[in-house]
Amino acid sequence: MGISTVISLGLLLVQGGVHAAEIRHDQQLFQRTSLQASLLRSRGEFEEAVVALQQALSISRQNKLDYNHRKCLVRMAILKWNLGNISESSSYFSEALAAYKQVGDKRSEEFCFKCINLIQLYNQGKEDRKAELYHRSLEEFEQAIFLGREIGFPDFELKCLRQQGLTFWDMRRFDLFLESNKRGLDISTKINHGIEKGRCLNNIGVYYQKQNDYSRAAVYFENALAVIRTVDDRPTEAECLSNLGILYRELGNLTRALLYLSSALELDKNIGDLYSISIDLDNIGTIYLRKGLDNQNRQDLFHALNAFQNCLSLQGMERMDSYIKFTALNNIGIIQNELKNHINARRYFVSAMKVVESEKYVLEKCHVLCNIASSFFYEKNIEGALEYYRLSYELGSKKSLENVVMESCLGLGQCYERKHEYPVALSFYRKSIEAMENVRDRISSELFMIWFARNKLRAYQSAIRIMANQYSAQPSNALLEKIFQLIERAKARAFLENLKEARVDTADVNSPSLNERQQGLSKKISELSRLMKDQAFPAEKRQILNNELEHEEEEYFRLASELNAEGRINSGALQKEICSILKVQRQIIDKKTVLLEYFVGDEESYLVFLSQRNAKLYVLGGRAEIEKSLRAYLKMISDGSIDEKAGFEAAERIRRELIPLEKNEDLKNAKSLIVIPDGILHFLPFETIRVRDEHGSKYLIENLAISYCPSASSLYVLKSKKRSRIWKKGMLAIGGPRYGHGMTRVDEFRFNRKDVLRKLYYEQGFRLDPLPFSKKEVIDIAKLFKKNGVHVLVGEAANEETVKKLPLEEFRIIHFACHGFLDEKYPYRSALVLSLCNQQEEDGFLQIREIYGLSINADLVVLSACQTGQGMLERAEGPMGLTRPFFVAGARSVIASLWPINDKATVVFMREFYKHIVGGHAAGEALRFAKLKMIKSSWIHPFYWASFILHGDPSSVSTLY
Repeated sequence: MGISTVISLGLLLVQGGVHAAEIRHDQQLFQRTSLQASLLRSRGEFEEAVVALQQALSISRQNKLDYNHRKCLVRMAILKWNLGNISESSSYFSEALAAYKQVGDKRSEEFCFKCINLIQLYNQGKEDRKAELYHRSLEEFEQAIFLGREIGFPDFELKCLRQQGLTFWDMRRFDLFLESNKRGLDISTKINHGIEKGRCLNNIGVYYQKQNDYSRAAVYFENALAVIRTVDDRPTEAECLSNLGILYRELGNLTRALLYLSSALELDKNIGDLYSISIDLDNIGTIYLRKGLDNQNRQDLFHALNAFQNCLSLQGMERMDSYIKFTALNNIGIIQNELKNHINARRYFVSAMKVVESEKYVLEKCHVLCNIASSFFYEKNIEGALEYYRLSYELGSKKSLENVVMESCLGLGQCYERKHEYPVALSFYRKSIEAMENVRDRISSELFMIWFARNKLRAYQSAIRIMANQYSAQPSNALLEKIFQLIERAKARAFLENLKEARVDTADVNSPSLNERQQGLSKKISELSRLMKDQAFPAEKRQILNNELEHEEEEYFRLASELNAEGRINSGALQKEICSILKVQRQIIDKKTVLLEYFVGDEESYLVFLSQRNAKLYVLGGRAEIEKSLRAYLKMISDGSIDEKAGFEAAERIRRELIPLEKNEDLKNAKSLIVIPDGILHFLPFETIRVRDEHGSKYLIENLAISYCPSASSLYVLKSKKRSRIWKKGMLAIGGPRYGHGMTRVDEFRFNRKDVLRKLYYEQGFRLDPLPFSKKEVIDIAKLFKKNGVHVLVGEAANEETVKKLPLEEFRIIHFACHGFLDEKYPYRSALVLSLCNQQEEDGFLQIREIYGLSINADLVVLSACQTGQGMLERAEGPMGLTRPFFVAGARSVIASLWPINDKATVVFMREFYKHIVGGHAAGEALRFAKLKMIKSSWIHPFYWASFILHGDPSSVSTLY
C-alpha cells in the first residue's frame, strides 16, 4: 500500500471509542468542518477551504483529537502549497512531522519528510534559476517532480512542472517550456486547480506569442483571464492583461493594447508590485512610441519618453531588472532618433547593449543593432547603417528570428537602394517580404491578420518601385509577371484566405465548445449594451463600458469566423498559390473582358492592364495625388442636388489619370471590365468615368459592364467555387421592415437591447426614417419570379430572428431592402437594420460580426441599403464594410451601395435589374442594363444609379431557370 493511502485528503474519522459520550459532539463538529474543507478543496476554492480547515484544526487542538489534528496539519500544509504560501506549507509539514515522530507513525513521518525535502528542492531550484545556474535548477525541479509523483499527490508535481518550465524559458528552451506547461495544464484541469490552470494557460499563450502565432496566443490568454478572474489571482490577472496588451501591440491595434496595459498597471498599483509597475510603464511607453512613429506625432513621443523615464526612476538604475532597464534605454534611444538627436540616440543604444551582453538576449541585441543602423541611415551615413543592419541580419538569420530578418532586410534594402545597387536592394526587400509572410501565414484569425499587415507594406512598395523602373527601361513579360504577383501577394490576403476556406459544403456544424463561448459572448454584449443606456454614468465610465463592448464584439467576430471555419473544407481544385498573369488570361477573363489591377503607393502607384492577348504596366501618381484628384469628384457624384454635367470635366481628367489607354484596341473592343481597386479607388464607381470617341463624351458604363474584386486571386477562387447543393428557391426578398414611429429625442429610448443599439446609432447621426418604397421594391421584384421560386419577408416578418432561422443556403439570390448603418469607428457594429418588433428575441440589427456566422450558398446577395459598399479602409485589404462578411458566409457576388440611396429611384433600378436577371443575363450584364435605363430616364444623375456596384464574380446567376 502506497503512502498516499495513509495520508488521505478525504473525511477524517476519529479512531478508538474512549470517552465516546464526551467527545461525540466535538467529533461531529469536527467532521462537519472537515467535510466542508474537503468539498471546498474539490471545487478549487482554496482560500475558503483554508478557513474551514483552520476551524477543524482549532477543534481538534482544543479537544485533543490528536489523530485528526495530525491529519489536518498535513491537509493544511498541502492547501498552503496550492496557494503558493510555500514557507507556511513547510511549517505545517514540520509540525506534522514532529507530531508523527512523537507517536511513532513511521510511514506518515516519511511522507512529511519527503514533502519537506520537496519544498527545499523547489525553493533551491528557484534560487539557482535566479542565479542563472540553470542545469542545477532543472535537476532540482526534476527531483522535486519525482518526489511529488512518489508521494502520490499531483498538487506537488503541478507547481514544480510550471517552475521547471520557467527555467526552460530562461534557457531559451521554448519547446520544453511548452511541454512542461501543457503537462501542468492537464494536471490542474483534472484536480480543479484554478490558480495553476490560469497560470499554465497564460504561459502557453506566452509561448505561442513568442512563435508569432498570435491567433493561438490570444485564445490561451483569453481563457487564462477567464479562469484567473474566477479564482481572484490578481498578480496573474495583471500579468495576463499585460501579455494581451503586448499581443495587440504587435498586431498594431494600439487602442486595444493601451486598454489592456492600463488595466494591468492599475491592478499592479493596487497590489503594490513595483517590479510589475515598471514593466507596465515600459510597455505603455512602447504604445505611445508606436503611435508617435505611425502618426509622426511629437506629443505621443513625449508621452512615451515620460513613461520610460518614470520606469527608470521607479526602482533606481542600479537595482532595476536588466530587461526592463534595457527596453527603457533602447526605447528612449528610438525617441531621440525620431527627434533627430542621433548622436544622443546612439549613446542610449550603446547603454542598452551593455545591459544585454548575456547570450540569452539575442533578439534584444538584434533590435538594438537595427536601431543604431537606423540612426546612421537618418544621418545619411549609409556605410555605418549597412554595418549594423548586416550584424543584426546575420545574427537574426542564425537564430531564425523572423521579426529581426523582416526589419533588418528592409533596412538593408533601403541602404542599397540609396547606393543605387538595385539588384541587391531588391533581394533584401524580397527576404523582408518572405519573413513577413511566414509570420502572417501562421495567423488564422482574419482580424489579427489584418491588424498585423497594417503597417508592413513598405518592403512591397519598395520592391515594386525598383522592378517598375526596370520594366520602364526594358519591358519584359517575365518582369511584369513578378510585379503582378508581388502586387497580388500584398493585397487582400486575409480576404483571400477566408475565401479559400469558405464553406463549399453547407452541412451542419456542431461545435459545442465554440457555440457555448459564442453564446456567452452574446449575453455579455447584450448586458454591456444595456449598461450603456444608463445616463447616470459619467463620461469616463461610459467610455470604459464602450471599450469593453468593442472588445467583446471583436472576440465574438473572431469566434464566428472560427466556428464557420469548422464547417469549411478546401476544394481540391483550388490552388493555394496566388494568381499569375497567365491564369488570369486563361481562367478569369475572356476575349471581350479586360482587367485593371491597381496598387496605390506613397510615392507612385501602378496599373497592370490585362487582356487575353496583352499585359502592360503603367506608372501613376502617388497616394496623396490620387486622393486629391478624386476627393471633390466623389462628393459631386454622390450629391443629387449638383448638376450632373458639372462633373464631366473631372470625369474625363480622372480617366486620363487612372486609365491612360487612349489607343488600346483591347479596351476599345471589350464588353466588360474587371477592376481590382486599391486605397481610395475602392470608393470610385468607374462607371461614372467619361470617355471620348468619335461621337463625343459618354460614361464608361455605356461601353462596358463593370465589376470589382479585392484581388485577382480572390476572383479566381470565387469563379472556381463549386456549389454542392441545388437551390430550392430562386430568391429570398426581405424589405419594408417596420421601424415603429422612429426616435426623435434621446429620452424616448426604452431600455431593451434594440433601443440601446438604436440610441448608440442615433448618437452618431443615424436616423431610422421610414422606407415606404422598400416594401414596393421587394414585391415588384417578386412578381418577376415564378410564384414558388421566391420567398418574401415584408413588414414585421422582415425581422432578424426570422432571417436567421431560415435555411439561407437554399436561396440562390438574397435581396435586402432596408436601412444600412455604417460605423467606421467600430466596424463590427455596422449593420443591416431589419424590423424592430418588440416581441423579437433578436435586436433587429444584423451586424457584421453576426453575418460572418451565417451559412449561405448564394450566387448573388443584393444589399439595397445605404453605404453597404463603404467601410473603414484597411490598407491592402480594402473597406471593412457589409460586403466582406457575405463573401465569407458563402456568397459568390455581392451588389452594394457606395452612398445613401434614393428609395423611390431604387425601386425602378432594381425592377430593371431583376428583369434582366430573369431574362437570363449574368449579374454584371444585368446591372449595366439597369444603369443604362436610368441614364436614359429622369434619373440620369450618377447619384441615382452609380452607387450600386458589383463585387465578386460578374458571371454569377447567368441562368436562373
